[in-house]
Amino acid sequence: MSKLIVAAISARGYAQAAYESAYNIVTFDAFADADTRHIAEQCIRVDVSEDGVDEDDFKQKFLQIDIDDHCCFIYGSLFDGKPALLGWVAERVKLIGNSAHTLQLSRSIDFFSLLETLNIQHPEIRLNAPESADGWLRKRLSGTGGTHVKRASWAEEGD
Repeated sequence: MSKLIVAAISARGYAQAAYESAYNIVTFDAFADADTRHIAEQCIRVDVSEDGVDEDDFKQKFLQIDIDDHCCFIYGSLFDGKPALLGWVAERVKLIGNSAHTLQLSRSIDFFSLLETLNIQHPEIRLNAPESADGWLRKRLSGTGGTHVKRASWAEEGD
């Protein structure tokens, strides 16, 4: 049986699908809840903040697991703002999903230029504030998940 390493803010859904496909599972997430612990060979809780996973904590715990040539790694929003950390992981285990380079591109303003080149519709974006915040949201390009998406308010720093 192959080992699948799953890293996400909540790895349970990924882990359940892998379990039903008969993988041995190692999870890294913010919760290490009872359901995930029940199906995972190893269930490792990592420190997560609005800025994403704590890189030092993740690396220290990741280096403790047994990795062989049959291991693969999938990830969720735990890595949204951490393409360099994803690159570090990819140097150690086979990555399933987007590369660190692709993740970096999707986290940059260049991503929207690519969408326009490909005629893919997307919401209007701005790097500077319009005169009125009505109808606008603010988010960080490097944000993780959706916790940092807020209604725009020019009174708040970073809008």
